[in-house]
Amino acid sequence: MHGCRTSIILPLLVACCLVAVALPQETGNGTPPPRDGKGRPLRNRPQSSYGSQTRAEWEGGGGVAGLWPYPQVVKSGSTEVLVSPQSFKIITTSTSSVLHGGIARYATQLLFPFATSQPATTRFVLTVVVASDKDDELSLDTDESYRLSVDASPAALLQANTVFGALHGLETFSQLIKWNDRKEVYSIPDLPIQITDFPRFPWRGILLDVSRHFLPMSAILRTLDAMSYNKLNVLHIHATDAQSIAIQSVTFPNLTQAAWSPKAIYTTSNLKQIVSYALSRGIRVVPEFEMPGHAFGFGVGYPYMVANCPTYTTDINTIPLNVASDDMYNFLLAFFSEMSTIFTDEFIHTGGDEVVVDCWLHDPAIKKWADSKNLTDPYRIFQYFSNRLGSFVRPPSSSAPASVGARPASPGLPPYVNRTMVVWQDVYDDNYGHLAHPEMVVEVFRDQGSIRSAILSGYRALYAYPYYLDQQQPGTDPKATFYEWVDTWQAFYDADPTTGLNLTAAQEKMCLGGEGSMWGENVDETNIDSRIWPRASAIAERLWSERSVGVSYGAKPRLINFRCNSLARRSIGAGPVMQDWCPLPSILKEGKQKTM
Repeated sequence: MHGCRTSIILPLLVACCLVAVALPQETGNGTPPPRDGKGRPLRNRPQSSYGSQTRAEWEGGGGVAGLWPYPQVVKSGSTEVLVSPQSFKIITTSTSSVLHGGIARYATQLLFPFATSQPATTRFVLTVVVASDKDDELSLDTDESYRLSVDASPAALLQANTVFGALHGLETFSQLIKWNDRKEVYSIPDLPIQITDFPRFPWRGILLDVSRHFLPMSAILRTLDAMSYNKLNVLHIHATDAQSIAIQSVTFPNLTQAAWSPKAIYTTSNLKQIVSYALSRGIRVVPEFEMPGHAFGFGVGYPYMVANCPTYTTDINTIPLNVASDDMYNFLLAFFSEMSTIFTDEFIHTGGDEVVVDCWLHDPAIKKWADSKNLTDPYRIFQYFSNRLGSFVRPPSSSAPASVGARPASPGLPPYVNRTMVVWQDVYDDNYGHLAHPEMVVEVFRDQGSIRSAILSGYRALYAYPYYLDQQQPGTDPKATFYEWVDTWQAFYDADPTTGLNLTAAQEKMCLGGEGSMWGENVDETNIDSRIWPRASAIAERLWSERSVGVSYGAKPRLINFRCNSLARRSIGAGPVMQDWCPLPSILKEGKQKTM
């Protein structure tokens, strides 16, 4: 939780969060808005750099005009052929249950969303070939590439090294299909088409905050569906914070006393379902357990877990963990051990941002403990916690930091949890540019330069700074103001993780990618779809496509197509980018009933 999220100092909060409501001085791409004869800005301003608003360019979608995120290599022709659902078939010799599940979804639900009386055409077969049927795990190194060729015969061939690459190829194929609303027929234009595709970055994520507002399972699973359509591959669940903890723990059953309600809890079964559902769509799940700050929720059911700072209790966001307690560290080891059996990804996010370190010095017991260890600087206390956490949350190749010493004996507990930590950049900044292990990943949310700093210090990094979906002025500095809130997608689109950092090719690879962060103070199941989509689609393309893919590729017309064809038509509540006609199955069904 970052930026304007806590009310630690009211003046800073006001300064941080006030946003001008006057008409913007310029459009998102830096050009002055057009004005009428009296010099007044026009409300419907064209964003010409992102593609024309002319109707003919975007109507209907399909073909290469419907591709999002844009593939690495696309070759196309000018032939259009009809495609009949009755004559279409997907075949494969693969035995992968994940791939067969994906084929079933696309064949029965996603490729042909509208009922049609279109007569059967020439038989059309999409053949799917994968080099490996292994589908039980995803990792940072999973090959997501694929090759797709579609000719006018008609026939299509999808080839991939993994089933997860094949899932991406199925989504790309679905975007080639055009629905003619007037004639009520399907076709594929721009044939023959040849596509070679792979992601630019291996980590392309969405953060969901389930602490500020509980999100029902349906909202989380629907988000996973939408992520798969965008070729996003990491769901980062911000699972604990001061406001609530909804994660069930068998080891620590009182933990969910911090839930909003007994009905607002994710059971172990729920959590395993999320992980399984995500895997079936090529998505990894990385949980975040926020610490040592924003820890009030841990203390609701287990008071010994948090510091006792009476002067700080007016703001629960300021309460940190009790870093002097051996019982607290044993709790964390046991808790992470349990969570690692549910969340199977190699990474775990341990937060670390916005720690109000002075609270520790106002707890008499912690102050006495700190003095005994000559930790007079509260940031040295923070460093002690970070190193001690790193002594038991680490990959096997790393040893416990020497400065921590041996952990007290804990019968029944493993020596460590085999996970690689991801931390917010405050852990790096406030610990003097050092982390407990070289394998750790720094998630940057303050400025782009911090990406370079972390990488030059030898750490891998994630880019979150310009991709905050809750902000009115996201993106990189200088931040633009947009008349239409949805147009902030342009700020996301323009924010490239490594452009301008003067990194070598090897250093650029240490930037793993980025995440769009949907912080949850003002988001619940009633509005989450439209808050994320289609704006996060801009982040998806920036993290998947070649760096050069930008405004010259007609981003806005393609996004309009994608929003309608691949999100709204699939029951994702993605709001429109501009004025358009997006026929949905429900609308057409209603229209036909009126004419009967």
